[in-house]
Amino acid sequence: QAPREWFDKLKTTLTNKGFQFTKSYNSLFIKITNESSIYILIYVDDLIITGDNIDEINELIKYLHKQFSIKDLGELNYFLGIEVLKSSSTDIFLSQKKYILDILNKTKMDGAKPQSTPMISNQRYSKNQGESISNIKQYRSIIGALQYVTITRPDIAFSINKLSQFMQNPLDSHWKGIKRVLRYLKGTINFSLHIKRGNDLNLVGYSDTDWAG
Repeated sequence: QAPREWFDKLKTTLTNKGFQFTKSYNSLFIKITNESSIYILIYVDDLIITGDNIDEINELIKYLHKQFSIKDLGELNYFLGIEVLKSSSTDIFLSQKKYILDILNKTKMDGAKPQSTPMISNQRYSKNQGESISNIKQYRSIIGALQYVTITRPDIAFSINKLSQFMQNPLDSHWKGIKRVLRYLKGTINFSLHIKRGNDLNLVGYSDTDWAG
């Protein structure tokens, strides 16, 4: 119950300060006025605070210090396995290089030969083609870890989506698919998600269709 009680207290503290939590994600609090916009993202007892008015942010941090025992870690550079790099005042890069290296070491794929693609273009996985693997728990664990990697590496999302459909009874053919994804990540370890400031607030979606295959 302690984490829930802590979150309820934090929620009350922020709402008293004029913040509102978003309906789509309860851990994101927003305060928008004519003078500023401030956003707070919460994960357990870790907070990310950002906005366009540094004075109000500093005032908010002082206010939180009075309510909680918190430690200001300064500018964001690493959060939940995601490295945040700045190339300028407007561009940031989100990378999970260290997290991916940990997965490669865990699966003993850190010395594997890289692949240029995460999946063969005409690959078709089946629940009937192949032999059962001995370590099902490891398969599920690696799939879960790779699903987290898709936060900054959407290029493996399609492959991981396909492979995650066989967690009930994974076969050696599916494990080979995971190894190919890991080889691809090994060769593209420095890839990251580039986010830059823009005036266009329209959300654009892309679909890579495979002709209903």
